[in-house]
Amino acid sequence: MKKIGMLLLAALLVAGCSTASPAADPTPSSQPSSEPVTLKILGPTGAPALSLIGAMQQGQDVTLVDGTDVLQAAFVNPTPEYDVIVAPSNLGAKLAEAGNTTYKMKAVVTWGNLYLVAASEQALQQEGTFAAFGENAVPGKVLSTVMDIPALNQELVWYNSVAEVQAAMLAGQAQVALMAEPAATATISKAAENGVQLQIVMDLQQQWQQVTQTEGYPQAALFVRGDLDDAKAAAVDTLLDQMRDYLAQAASDGEKIQQDVEAIGAQTLGVPSGAIIARTWPRMNLNIVSASEVRPELEAFLNLFGVTEINAVIAE
Repeated sequence: MKKIGMLLLAALLVAGCSTASPAADPTPSSQPSSEPVTLKILGPTGAPALSLIGAMQQGQDVTLVDGTDVLQAAFVNPTPEYDVIVAPSNLGAKLAEAGNTTYKMKAVVTWGNLYLVAASEQALQQEGTFAAFGENAVPGKVLSTVMDIPALNQELVWYNSVAEVQAAMLAGQAQVALMAEPAATATISKAAENGVQLQIVMDLQQQWQQVTQTEGYPQAALFVRGDLDDAKAAAVDTLLDQMRDYLAQAASDGEKIQQDVEAIGAQTLGVPSGAIIARTWPRMNLNIVSASEVRPELEAFLNLFGVTEINAVIAE
């Protein structure tokens, strides 16, 4: 009996040791979260907004604004509200180089969408009025790089916006116009309704490549906050994958991009219509490339704006 009692006691001790203590259980807070991380993203309407459609469809928190005032304010906000800002590359780069923002360039998203519109290529050699916009911004800098402006036969008139250039062309007040897609195609279509035939007579992106011997100019870029935690930093990589995947799909499916633009709303994106975006998609030159991979292109472009310290601009 004594022996049996000892065996029973040993069995109870073993059973007690094999029972997990509540304190040893991992608490839910110590487990990695399986919830996706949502990023707050700010970007401009127009062509750059199209690069964010994939992110919007994946549930990212995207805010689109017209113009650059809100973008600049967000860059210099001492208590940053956004994790990611898509903006003209020169805008964010100048602020980063001067130490006025913690945001750094992670990737280039658009590679130029500027074109010359006229009745024919001969219009470039004839006298008349040349309507342009963005004299001290990207359009003006690119135009002055690829063309000998003093040698133009036309009188160059600068307007405040591409919309004003469009109005001048449709009113017959200009014979040649510097325009951005999709406004260029929208203008050509509207002119045709009135019996006026216009066409794209020069691709400024091709001219840029020939003049600068680079692959293109980085017009808009994606900037990230410098104080993102590991989870959000990883989420930015996921965001870029979402953007790339969408652009790849859209490139091979014009019907999809038309439907997606209409679903989100052309006015929300700042574009004429889904149909025009589908027609002009290749001329938007949307392509997500890591900023660190295109240093020569960044240097050639940003030097036009006095930005020379590229290391201060690019995110590590």
